[in-house]
Amino acid sequence: MKLINVLSEKFVKTLDDHPYHRDLKTFDKDHWFGGVWKTIVQSYMTKGGMKDLINNKEKIQNDLFSMIDDFPIDKSKVDEWYESSIKYLKNKYEKLTIGTSQKLINMMIKYILTSYYSGDLYWRRLEKR
Repeated sequence: MKLINVLSEKFVKTLDDHPYHRDLKTFDKDHWFGGVWKTIVQSYMTKGGMKDLINNKEKIQNDLFSMIDDFPIDKSKVDEWYESSIKYLKNKYEKLTIGTSQKLINMMIKYILTSYYSGDLYWRRLEKR
């Protein structure tokens, strides 16, 4: 078995257990985004701008998954995709910093790749693009 598969399965098990309870073996848009959102919101509780973020939670979630659906298979286009996705979130939601926009994207990509390398069939559809 490839090392990435072993590490992915270990990460999936870690998140499945207490205190996280995030099932990465089965794709669940709301559950996955909820875990990412919880991490992001904690950093905004002390900075302000919380109300604006909460009011836009569903829009941010939809935008994030829409961008991820367009994640390039061609490795040479990944950097361009990241840059444009981060700028898009930052420009659309002014309370999001570049770093927070990047974190939102990176955490979701990590969940998806981990799920993929753990054998989740939902993400195998990416191979067909």
